[in-house]
Amino acid sequence: MTSPRIELGRTTVPPPAFPASDPGRMDRLNELVAEVAAERPDVVRVIDVAGHLRGLPGGELDPRLRPDGVHLTEDASEEIIGWLGPELVAAAESALGQEAAVGSAPGQSSASQGGVSPVHTMAEAVWLA
Repeated sequence: MTSPRIELGRTTVPPPAFPASDPGRMDRLNELVAEVAAERPDVVRVIDVAGHLRGLPGGELDPRLRPDGVHLTEDASEEIIGWLGPELVAAAESALGQEAAVGSAPGQSSASQGGVSPVHTMAEAVWLA
């Protein structure tokens, strides 16, 4: 999943200059996520959480969603999971289809074939949500 930008110390006056709040840091992290996904398209699927948050009214730094500039409120979390849950299910279904295409037996993960099992990871994420 991509990560949205953050604003540490947003509620402090004056707001301190935290290096983690530099937008370039999160942009670089998301670039690395994209690079890994491009190098391993058979096992990595990226869910663009940052892009989804940017597309909401108020954007990824909306104080209604993240009043402290980092953490989602409980209401915002419930709103986001309405979008994220189906995204995780779609990624898991895609991974299941891909495993079937390469001949994995039902219940056998790609980990047993020397890889990482995206199906197991996605299924756990959906269950935990």
